[in-house]
Amino acid sequence: MILLLLAACQPPGDPAPGDDTGALDVHAVEAGFEAALVYEGGCADVVLYRWSPDDTLALLFRTTGVVAAAHAVGGPVTTTWTLPDPAVEVALQAGEHVTHVVCNDAIEHEVVVARTWRAGAGSASLTVTPTGEATEWELPARGELTLSDVVLDPEDDGDPIPLPSLAVTAGVGWFPG
Repeated sequence: MILLLLAACQPPGDPAPGDDTGALDVHAVEAGFEAALVYEGGCADVVLYRWSPDDTLALLFRTTGVVAAAHAVGGPVTTTWTLPDPAVEVALQAGEHVTHVVCNDAIEHEVVVARTWRAGAGSASLTVTPTGEATEWELPARGELTLSDVVLDPEDDGDPIPLPSLAVTAGVGWFPG
């Protein structure tokens, strides 16, 4: 009876303890994966990302200095990169709790990245617009990222994954901690 009650209390969409039928097959990630990335977020100078509701799949974008540049000029700054570029990181990660520590310093879950793909082609365009006054702890801004014609190359064996386009818009310029 207790086991039945525990199973009934399991949140919808989460597998029951010991049930791996909902687990992500990291080797089955393929074209069209971006439809599963329904949440978006951002922080720092600059981190922008989109992730799946179960936090098993995420696309991350990282660069530095764009928020500071936008605050320095007092308005929007747009930067475009041809990928790959050492000034930016564009990565798709699959595993468990993959975004848990991206913009978070309160660690509650172990992050397990089982597989990573990195941008080997395409472009990234980022516009950062200040949204408030800079403080010692924050440079409030809005980041708008557009990825176009990206090819994500696996770090291990496997086929590249195309990403025709993806947009991420979120607040940036705040620093976890």
